[in-house]
Amino acid sequence: MLPLLARLQVPTVIMHIRGNPQTMMDRTHYPEGKIVETVAAELYERLAAAEQAGVYRWNLIGDPGLGFAKHGDQNIELLRCLESFGSILGQSMGEWPLLVGVSRKRFLEAFATRSPSTFAQVITEEEVFSSGDAKSRDFATAGAVIWAALHGADFVRVHEPAVCDAARCFLRLQRLVETQGSEPERSTTTAASS
Repeated sequence: MLPLLARLQVPTVIMHIRGNPQTMMDRTHYPEGKIVETVAAELYERLAAAEQAGVYRWNLIGDPGLGFAKHGDQNIELLRCLESFGSILGQSMGEWPLLVGVSRKRFLEAFATRSPSTFAQVITEEEVFSSGDAKSRDFATAGAVIWAALHGADFVRVHEPAVCDAARCFLRLQRLVETQGSEPERSTTTAASS
């Protein structure tokens, strides 16, 4: 694949994964407290290999691979530390775009539960699969997209583009507050009583 990408010179997303889709969930062991550093280092190796194969550096887009060879809490940790992830990877390679594919991921089920009492409980893989409809995670996806956009993601991958409307709305309002300040001061008028 790398020689083909080097020949075509098209933008290329390189995603972190261990193994393949059949074996990846057997390869989720990362050094304790070091998932961000480990995933960044392993992704850097793949990006460097692409560059060595002749893919122009400016065509490379990195993806931490949420859901691929990572369990729920590991995915949440990568999202939580997205800025650190980008910084660690960027120290080796310089600045480059980051894509986050968070759409409808199973680990979002913890955020999509409707009952506050079940929110803090650990959700088993069986419960996630039995919950059925992945579309029910679209609102949780919107929240994760907003988080990713605020913490270093340049691109997001979603199933339902409408979930990005929530992110666009939030980010636009945030920029307005940053450039224009919070609510304008209201003028106080007192009505005279007759």
